[in-house]
Amino acid sequence: MMNLEKLIELYQKGDYDNCFLACEQLLLSDPDNFDILSYYGSCLLKRKLFDEAIKIFNKSLSQQKLFFLYTFRGDCYYGLEKYDLAANDYKKSIQLNPNVGATWDNAARAYYKLGDINEAYRCINKAIELSEGEEYDPLTIKAIFLKLEGRTAESFKLLVEIRKKFPGKEFLRKQQFEIIEKSFRDDSSKNRTSAGA
Repeated sequence: MMNLEKLIELYQKGDYDNCFLACEQLLLSDPDNFDILSYYGSCLLKRKLFDEAIKIFNKSLSQQKLFFLYTFRGDCYYGLEKYDLAANDYKKSIQLNPNVGATWDNAARAYYKLGDINEAYRCINKAIELSEGEEYDPLTIKAIFLKLEGRTAESFKLLVEIRKKFPGKEFLRKQQFEIIEKSFRDDSSKNRTSAGA
């Protein structure tokens, strides 16, 4: 027989499909159970069923205002490209628990999408501060922000620093290569323009 402990076990093993089914089964007999609703919303988020997940997170948040529920709902809004609502939820999550680097990172991405570059950098710098020494490293996101803004020298320097910390990360090598390639194309273009003048 399915129960909350088995549901949690499925979720922790990454078996989101069976966890999803278990949530639906358990919600039939206990439709307002906070824990089941929270796992159900998380499973919906993992399946990228953002609109449905938002409804479930709204129901959970009506019972308890927990930081991770705002983060998850923010992730749903981000997935729907509703960056203003995502940023607002990340901000609420940060107000409840300002010590989670990943939430600051998510907020940075949302603010960047909204064009609020200063707030994006403030958030990513806080994420970097909180995530120092972890395998997850928001410095990579900052390097990408710099690259997108055309600040390739700064981006490249930061990527070199990150690769020293995580030498096996293929993604970082690719980012560096793209910057070198772009710089080479830009220099070649300038040389052709100068030669033609």
